[in-house]
Amino acid sequence: MKIKNTFITTAIYLLLLSCDTYNTFYTETVTITVNEPDTIQRLDLSATSIDDVERYLPRFKKLRYLNLSNNSTHVINYVLNEINNPELLEVLILNNTQLETLPDTIKKFKNLEQLSLVNNPKLNFEQSVNTVSTLPLKFLNLQHNNLVKIPKGIENISTLEDFNFSHNELGNSASVSYLKELKSLSSLWLTHNNLIELPVQLFDLSQLRYLYIEHNQLSKIDIGITKMESIWVVHAGHNNFTVLPEALTLLPSIKLLHINNCNIVSIPAVYASKESNIIGLVLNENKLSDDVKSYWKKELKHYFILSL
Repeated sequence: MKIKNTFITTAIYLLLLSCDTYNTFYTETVTITVNEPDTIQRLDLSATSIDDVERYLPRFKKLRYLNLSNNSTHVINYVLNEINNPELLEVLILNNTQLETLPDTIKKFKNLEQLSLVNNPKLNFEQSVNTVSTLPLKFLNLQHNNLVKIPKGIENISTLEDFNFSHNELGNSASVSYLKELKSLSSLWLTHNNLIELPVQLFDLSQLRYLYIEHNQLSKIDIGITKMESIWVVHAGHNNFTVLPEALTLLPSIKLLHINNCNIVSIPAVYASKESNIIGLVLNENKLSDDVKSYWKKELKHYFILSL
């Protein structure tokens, strides 16, 4: 029993770890006028003048993280061309820029693992994903771009593990099928996409482990989701569910379900049966009555995490 409890504790700890990206890399982030730049690995060049860039950039030799957000195309092109030791760079942030195409010079960052292109609605995204398809990207962030479909060509980024497509307009687009080819894809964010139902192509992503579908207009989950045999964690809060979806209990590998801030008033009996693999359930801020909460606290007392 002790071994089992230790295993469950470890599993839950791993499941609760967020997809920590930018904060995991190296030393403190600094601005370009910092003293002693020789050892700096994280540099924030957001909203920086070209004069400062030309004056100070040559002093930085070991950059692994670079934020170029809120800059003009001129500044971005200059930095991408002139940066020292481009093979060291692993994180590049290009949020809120005026780019219409992604410069080919990005290809010289041969070890780039994380790329953020948030709020660049003028950007040609099919060109962009094809430009970076030869790079070893693990994380791609395309939030806030008014995209109605996932860019064609993303299927060629074979190393991709985490893809954030939140705050777009995906709807029921069949373009989700492109992601099926990404065998390493583990985490997918589709929050704030005006989803009334989940695209059926999503169910073919059997490689996914983490699915984020909060802040949509979902009221039901189709049984087809059970094809997603690798899912560990589902975040489905801030939707229009009135009944806790039964289909989620049938996911073969699911362990943790977040479905807070909906309109849920009832829980199907299957959640207390042996058919369910769920060991953690977060149901805060729903419309469960006190009697229903009391009943399910007893029925689900074996859950490792239970929050009603």
